[in-house]
Amino acid sequence: MNILMIEDNSLDIEIIELAVSEVNSDLSSEIKMTYIKTLHEFDEHLDKNQSLLKKQDIILSDMNIPGTNGVELMKSFKKFEQLVNIPFIFFTSSLFEKEVEDAYLHGASDYILKPESFEDNCKVIKKLHEVYGS
Repeated sequence: MNILMIEDNSLDIEIIELAVSEVNSDLSSEIKMTYIKTLHEFDEHLDKNQSLLKKQDIILSDMNIPGTNGVELMKSFKKFEQLVNIPFIFFTSSLFEKEVEDAYLHGASDYILKPESFEDNCKVIKKLHEVYGS
């Protein structure tokens, strides 16, 4: 399973990396993570090389990305017909009702509040694998 995570916080990336390693030790198929940290990196992949994006089983995105917000990023992503079927899931610490509504209104597959504990992060990764994995 391939997951692209759009996240600018290095600590959050490190926690997810550890959770993925933990979950991978229990799975028969491996979860592979790719990270994009900025709007600029994301735009480069959309404009020049969509092959990275096409290979993903799901996109996990923070709601707060420097230079934009997650909903705007998702709207850019969903403009491309060959990418529209890839689930776009928000994985964020932001729980403003308006943001949640906007996310679902514009096509988010899910909206997950970032867990506080390592164990709960592992549970989220495992559940994502169960629901969206191949």
